Amino acid sequence: MARSTLSRSSLITATAFTGILLFLAVAVYYSAQGVSPVINQLERATDIRLKKSLLVNRMVMAGNRRALLLSKISHVQDPFERDQLLMQVFEHGADFLEARSELVKLPLDQSEQQLLSDQAVVMSKLTAKVNQVIALIEEERLVEAQSLLMEQVVQRQGVMLGSLSQLGRYQQVMQ
Repeated sequence: MARSTLSRSSLITATAFTGILLFLAVAVYYSAQGVSPVINQLERATDIRLKKSLLVNRMVMAGNRRALLLSKISHVQDPFERDQLLMQVFEHGADFLEARSELVKLPLDQSEQQLLSDQAVVMSKLTAKVNQVIALIEEERLVEAQSLLMEQVVQRQGVMLGSLSQLGRYQQVMQ
């Protein structure tokens, strides 16, 4: 009789232990299912922030390269070399616009939208002056192109880069 009571209590203990393990396994499984969407959201948010940062940096680099090329072009006497450099100016301008287009397609908060809107105003004024410099270069009026470049384009380029830097700093704070 003692033996049957002992094996009966061992069976009850083993069954209870198995039940607890099964319960814990089910609880862990459903907890993991609940955490997975949260992890996916965090990964997506991180990817978006990283992409925003990369696009702003790409815009800054394209703007800087374009400004440097314009300065260089205004000192080049060979028209073929100037044409080649002008093509690079246009390529960097297109890269800037492509990066900006990609950036505005991403989810932006109100502050980011405002900073990009402010940057667009500065950029439109800068683009008008850059186009004047390019026209002067194409007409081989290099001294006038250099003057316009130094007096107005460089200053506006600095403002434009400042607005992009402000956007970059804002994005870093928001991370």
